[in-house]
Amino acid sequence: MFQTCINILDFSHFHLPPDVIKAVSTIDVCEEGCLWPRVAIFSSAAPGVLHGARLSSLKVVDLESQKTTYSSGVSDDELLSSLQVLDTDTFAFCCTSGRLGLVDTRQKWTPSENLRPGSGSAGGRWCAEAGGRGPGPSIASLGSDGQLCLLDPRDLCQPVSLVQCPVSMPSPDPELLRVTWAPGLDNCLAISACGILVPRPGIEPVPSAVKAQSPNHWTAKEFPWNLGFDGTVQVYDVTSWGGMGRQVEPLFTHKGHIFLDGNGMDTAPLVTTHTWHPCKPRTLLSAASDASLHVWDWVDLHAAR
Repeated sequence: MFQTCINILDFSHFHLPPDVIKAVSTIDVCEEGCLWPRVAIFSSAAPGVLHGARLSSLKVVDLESQKTTYSSGVSDDELLSSLQVLDTDTFAFCCTSGRLGLVDTRQKWTPSENLRPGSGSAGGRWCAEAGGRGPGPSIASLGSDGQLCLLDPRDLCQPVSLVQCPVSMPSPDPELLRVTWAPGLDNCLAISACGILVPRPGIEPVPSAVKAQSPNHWTAKEFPWNLGFDGTVQVYDVTSWGGMGRQVEPLFTHKGHIFLDGNGMDTAPLVTTHTWHPCKPRTLLSAASDASLHVWDWVDLHAAR
């Protein structure tokens, strides 16, 4: 057992020098192994911190009193990939297995949930986000193999659609798997994930010494191999999606983190995360393993024709 601390930061307490942020509270978290807890905030009149690395350790702690106001109370040790607060009483969870649920904290642990994201997804890792604008499904679940499942929160057992995004190889790192809904556009989302090194055609297999290393430590400049979840951020319009198993293509692909050096060899940093700008509908921010941060706009090339 080891102890992890969650520091609650108050961003209104800026002092000189300007990069100092005041920690107003600390929550001690005990977890097994080297697991990072997932965290989400209930920003109500009595703010609370939702956290946990497994379903069994999931709880809500009152920020001021440090008392536990809600806990799952189950022995289920499934690993969590994401937590999201939906309103003052409700939150969503997604497990790495793809299990997805909605929880009402006014009741005992009786989540509305689905146990499997779809056929052909065994062994993959998953993350999810709720919040789609406009009519239609408002929960998106992304698998490490590029499968993208859309669900209606009123019936999580029956996916509205399950599509395949153009991903050549699965992402090996579920920590960097990300799907996000556009807050200012109807039925629009973006995906990104960590890449994996695979041999290019005509190249010898990856040496075992390289396989033992984290893919975050290598680039295509250093080794002549392709990246599977390819260091890009892809934007999709899900309006016309329906059915199961169809192939889909992105409206736009941000390739700004992939660049060429003077020898024409591509160095491909791995996208670690992305997010939408809260006020500018077509602006996103993305970060990569080379410490780059991009702020970029996109256009629908299909609509522009």
